[in-house]
Amino acid sequence: MEKLERKLTTYGLTMIAIGSCIGSGIFITPAETVKQIPHYGYALIPWVLGGIATFLGAITFSELGSRFPKAGGVYVYLKEAFGPLVGFLYGWIILLIVNTGALAALGFAFADFLNFFVDVGNGGKQMVAVVTILSLSLINIRGVGVSQSIVSVFTGLKLIALFLIILLGAYFLLGDSTNLQNGVHIEQPPDLMSGILLAFVGVFWSFGGWHHATYLSGEAINPQKTVTKAMLIGTMTVTIAYILVIISYMGLTPMAQMMMSERIAGDAVANVISGGGKLVALAITISIFGTIAIYTMSA
Repeated sequence: MEKLERKLTTYGLTMIAIGSCIGSGIFITPAETVKQIPHYGYALIPWVLGGIATFLGAITFSELGSRFPKAGGVYVYLKEAFGPLVGFLYGWIILLIVNTGALAALGFAFADFLNFFVDVGNGGKQMVAVVTILSLSLINIRGVGVSQSIVSVFTGLKLIALFLIILLGAYFLLGDSTNLQNGVHIEQPPDLMSGILLAFVGVFWSFGGWHHATYLSGEAINPQKTVTKAMLIGTMTVTIAYILVIISYMGLTPMAQMMMSERIAGDAVANVISGGGKLVALAITISIFGTIAIYTMSA
């Protein structure tokens, strides 16, 4: 029986943990958070809590990854905890519903944003989605070494895009913090707790995916240490990046505009840079492509 090759480094697995979190959510969801919680200060609460919950989950999975350093992640943990039937059912659900549905949704989202630059038409979107998923699946079949390189490149591009938004926000906040001040110096929303709970739906969606790193434990070098470091560093990096990016959105966008925005990242950048919307659309397209690469890899 052929064994899996342990080639994944701490850096590579960390980039997988980060890249599987950062899809399109952080570029869109913060506007919905502000809609639910119309206050720039309190609107950060669900994102901070989401980051804490994600970090606690990463600690738990890190311990499990150290105890059971095998390929399969959650499947292995459920099998060890509750028996082979539960693991078996989870494995088939992931194969036929969860990962399959996520990949299909990501494929269509990628085709949708690609339409900003290349007119694929409504009929062509399905073909683009299928070809993208199939191509990345075939690439991942070649081995974890190739996959690790692709994921590292695209996750790096995602982080650069977020870093540039943070720099842009910091630059304009130093000159004019009116939008941020106006959004903070208002009364506390009357239904704050209800707003936080409703906002959590989008927040958890935006943070989700980091556990994909555990599926690859069987291909990691020294998984007892690599998996732990990758998930803890990955979730901390994503949380800090998300909070800083959202503050940048708030500094670049009046609250009334942010509450109505469907693509807040593009609208925020477009407020200060001509053609900023297309630049952000490119960043989201790259981000979704990178996420598809990770999901086909972990699957």
